[in-house]
Amino acid sequence: MSRNAERRETAKATLTRALATDVTRTGPKSFEQLAQFALNLGAFKVVKRPMYREDHGILSGMLVPVEGGCLVAINERIGASRQLYSLAHEIGHLLHLRDRDSTQSTIRREKYRAEWDRHDDPDEERSCEVTAAELLMPEHTFADHLRNLPDSLTSVSNLSQIFGTSITATAIRIVELNSQPRLLTRWRQDKRTVGAVRLSWQIRNSINGPSVEVIPSNSKSFAGAKAAWSQGGLKVTDETLLERVAQGDSRYVGFPVFKTESIGFGVDKSRFVLSMSHLEHIRR
Repeated sequence: MSRNAERRETAKATLTRALATDVTRTGPKSFEQLAQFALNLGAFKVVKRPMYREDHGILSGMLVPVEGGCLVAINERIGASRQLYSLAHEIGHLLHLRDRDSTQSTIRREKYRAEWDRHDDPDEERSCEVTAAELLMPEHTFADHLRNLPDSLTSVSNLSQIFGTSITATAIRIVELNSQPRLLTRWRQDKRTVGAVRLSWQIRNSINGPSVEVIPSNSKSFAGAKAAWSQGGLKVTDETLLERVAQGDSRYVGFPVFKTESIGFGVDKSRFVLSMSHLEHIRR
């Protein structure tokens, strides 16, 4: 079992105990429902306010130590889906704090101060991301919706509205829970080249499939991803997107050709492109 799969199983078990119900079969959740869950876990209060720290810049959410415990602060200036995800992420931290001292039913101020530095722990941060996904997009409930929709990025917007989650978080969940091998690639604007897009990251699920060489982080896209950036529509490319990827040094990397679709989301500086490759469809 992969490390990420272990995190998912741990998150599901922890949330099921905390909610006293099978988290994988719960429905979409509102901000108010999550806020009540945070209070049940020992948070003193959940507040929305502008948030900025000199050492971190703009923050989406954080736990703040106060007299008698801690409160959960969420940035009121970010979008609704980010607020929901940030609250779910902070609930992950609350669960970590509670599990490290299961004899206490509430989180004490002194305890939280002692744990403050752990918020920069990459492993805990990743676990909290997994917890947020399991809480907001429960496995069986999400999969039930997914089965009634096309196995395509065209389903992302529909599912993100149902579960109140961001486009990117929803796309990642589609890949995670897909029964076929899938590769998800996110492209961002290349600030140095007008009209070009550059790789942000790639993830693939754990379903067995053909090995795919990791695209170098300085790679640029062309074809399908570039078209999706400029036109905003769905572009199914059977022959181009992963066939070759141009690198900054003008060399090329060869890939097997997979059925790949790319869709552009957002506008202006917030625009990005997601590409999903169906790794079971190899074109020779």
